[in-house]
Amino acid sequence: MDLAEQLIERIADPYLTHCERSHLRCQLAKALAESGDYEGARKALGELWSRVGERPRLDELDQATAAE
Repeated sequence: MDLAEQLIERIADPYLTHCERSHLRCQLAKALAESGDYEGARKALGELWSRVGERPRLDELDQATAAE
């Protein structure tokens, strides 16, 4: 199982906090972008960043997660 698949499984964990899930989404987006899948990376961010040209939604995140 590759890193992206592992992260997708972890993101689905219903016991994660919003910040934990958001941090995993950022890790997944980075892994996808580094492999050249830019559209997949954008989609991986889910509710955090819905479209290019808009700022991501960071208001419910702690400072460390928002920085990521």
